[in-house]
Amino acid sequence: MDAGEHDRITQLKGSHVKTLKALELLIENDIPVQISCPVMRTNLHAYRSVLEWAQRHRCKAQTDFIMMARTDFSTDNLAERITLEEQKILLKDILEVDIDYDGLLDEPHTVKTIEERANEPVCGVAVDNICLSANGTFYPCSGWQGLPVGNARSQSVRDVWENSPPLQQLRQITKGSFSHCLSCPEQEFCAMCLVRNFNESNGDMFKINPHFCKSAALNRQLVKEHYAKLGKSECF
Repeated sequence: MDAGEHDRITQLKGSHVKTLKALELLIENDIPVQISCPVMRTNLHAYRSVLEWAQRHRCKAQTDFIMMARTDFSTDNLAERITLEEQKILLKDILEVDIDYDGLLDEPHTVKTIEERANEPVCGVAVDNICLSANGTFYPCSGWQGLPVGNARSQSVRDVWENSPPLQQLRQITKGSFSHCLSCPEQEFCAMCLVRNFNESNGDMFKINPHFCKSAALNRQLVKEHYAKLGKSECF
C-alpha cells in the first residue's frame, strides 16, 4: 500500500495510483475483483495492509510467496524469495487477518484415498487453463513462458487446445506422477507447480526443490498452532 515501494517493484512510476484507481472502479461497478500480490523480501511487511484494504473494499486478496526462477532458467531473482523464517511472519499475518483463508480451513474436509489422489491433475494447466500472450504465442499458463504450445497467427485456439503435443503431454501428468508425494502429511498444504519445478530445474518439471516441501510443512505447523489457539479440533 506504499506508493513508493509499489512503484519500485513494478519499475513504473505512477503505477500504484493507477492500480488503486482501477480496483476502485471495478468494485464501484460490481465487477468481482481479486488482488494478486506476490510477496518477496522487498515487500514482506506490506501484505497485511493489502489484506486489510481488500477487506474494507469487499474484495479478495491472495499471495504467492514462493517466487519462481526465470523462464531462461536463471535464478538470480531468487535472492528476493523470502526465507522460511520470513514465511512464518507472512503466514501468521494471513492466519490472523485473512477471513477467506480462515473460512477455508473450516470447510468440511474429505479424506481421499491414495488412488483417488493419484488420478487428479496436478493443476489446471492443459486441463482448464491456457495463456495467450500479446505476441500471439500460446503457453500452458501465464507463468510458463518457457514452453510455447502454439501460435494464434497460424492456429486456432481449438487446434492448439486439442492437438498441441506439449499440452497432450501435460494432460498425462497427474499427482500420481509424483508417487513419493501421495502419502506426504503436508500434501493438503502444498501447491505443486509444474512451471516452478521447470524454471528452477533447467526444464525438468518433475524435479522438486526441497524448499517447497519445507514451506508446506511450515504452513501445516502454523495452521495447527492457529487451531490450538482458537480451541478448534484439526480437520486435516
